[in-house]
Amino acid sequence: TDKEVSNFVHDKAISGDVIRTISKNREYTRNYGIMVALIYNPKTPPPLATSFIRNLRRKDLQNLLRAKGVPSYINRAARQVHEKRGGM
Repeated sequence: TDKEVSNFVHDKAISGDVIRTISKNREYTRNYGIMVALIYNPKTPPPLATSFIRNLRRKDLQNLLRAKGVPSYINRAARQVHEKRGGM
C-alpha cells in the first residue's frame, strides 16, 4: 500500500535497490508525499531525484533549499528550479 511504501522511503537505512524500484514505479511516485520523501532520501538515484524536484510545490521547494543534509546535486537542482520559477 502507499502507507507501507511511504514508510520504506522515509527509512534511510533501507536498501538502495528497494528505493530504486520504488522511484522507478509511476504508481508510487504519483503520490506527492512519497515523491517528496524520495527527494530527501540519499539512496534515490540522482537523475530521478532531480527530476522530481520540478514537481514540488513552492513551499516544499523553499524547505528543500533550507534543508541541511541533502546532497549538493539536490541543492543545485532545487536552486535552478527556484530561479526558473522567478524566486530570489
